[in-house]
Amino acid sequence: MKKAKNLTLLIGIVCSSIFVLFSLIRFAFNAISNVTVGATLKYYVFDELIPTLIIALLTLLPVILLVSNLKNKTRTTLPIICIVINGLLIIFTLFTVTTPAIPKYLLYSELGLIDTCFSMFTHFFTRGKFLFLMGYTLLMIGSVLSLPKKQNNKKR
Repeated sequence: MKKAKNLTLLIGIVCSSIFVLFSLIRFAFNAISNVTVGATLKYYVFDELIPTLIIALLTLLPVILLVSNLKNKTRTTLPIICIVINGLLIIFTLFTVTTPAIPKYLLYSELGLIDTCFSMFTHFFTRGKFLFLMGYTLLMIGSVLSLPKKQNNKKR
């Protein structure tokens, strides 16, 4: 079980790190291509760069948890903090991804342009959110596995 929780945390850290790198590359590409328009650059900074940097900083918590697991110094507070933060990030991401897609789908279906909800999922997969969701789900599972087990010291 010890290897499973460390492997789960490691895969989750790698997935979230790849998502952060993907987002930074996308921001750099958008910033270079729209360098003449100040308002658009400001939009990319506040909409893509700052949330990506916050996610990168929050990825440090699972890294600290993995290091403490490897040193066998796991306590209950750090895994609980990781579970809460990762859960909030997943909920916030799912909310911000699906909420704008619903009116778009309703508008397109009313106009008769589409008849499936496939367009809702393409936006989710093309922006790297699937990798984000998978990584942070694995980080939550690894954090739950990192919680210390209760020891029964009853003598029979």
